[in-house]
Amino acid sequence: MSSTLAQIRQLVSEGSSVLSSQSLSTLEEYGNQLKTRYDRAESAADQLLRKATTAYEELAKYSYIVTMHVFDAFPFDLILIF
Repeated sequence: MSSTLAQIRQLVSEGSSVLSSQSLSTLEEYGNQLKTRYDRAESAADQLLRKATTAYEELAKYSYIVTMHVFDAFPFDLILIF
């Protein structure tokens, strides 16, 4: 992402001979919008990752608890008989 923004900045600073000032302004604005959308997407992905990690940890904890209760209810010797 940073290389794309650097290329846009370079084009804006050096592209006046090739592009009109309006085109350069539009390009710079689109670059800023792209950066904003990227930052928001990155933030949302980080939040989802934290939520998924928390959910996984809770699932592992409850899975352990359920497993312990199953073995408490059914002694291991009885499970081997069946």
